[in-house]
Amino acid sequence: MSKKEISWSLKVQVTGGPSVAASDTIEVDGYDVLEATVLAGGSETINVQPGDDAQFLLITATSYKNMTYEVDGSGTTVTLDGAHVLIGEGAVSLLGSTQNQFEFSNGGTGTEDVTVSILVGRDATV
Repeated sequence: MSKKEISWSLKVQVTGGPSVAASDTIEVDGYDVLEATVLAGGSETINVQPGDDAQFLLITATSYKNMTYEVDGSGTTVTLDGAHVLIGEGAVSLLGSTQNQFEFSNGGTGTEDVTVSILVGRDATV
């Protein structure tokens, strides 16, 4: 199986303070890009993958107001108040031992539907 490379870079600048940058690549066997719209006041489940082999996870949304998610029915609610980037098996494991289903909730009481996008990279040999 041919490996795929996911290149990532991050730069953080504190106004009047330091700037910190990091970048690298991570090799994965495959990747998926998933997208779903979570209606205002509703929820939506995104089936990400079978197994426990995620090595990279990026979650973005068109709005971060009142957005949360739960992974694999864990009972732990994670607030999606900005992009979530998890790089490496250690970071992804912070979400639990598996990352199969993400249930997103849009707690907004207005009319704003939110589109959630997920990029997941996985290694079939883990």
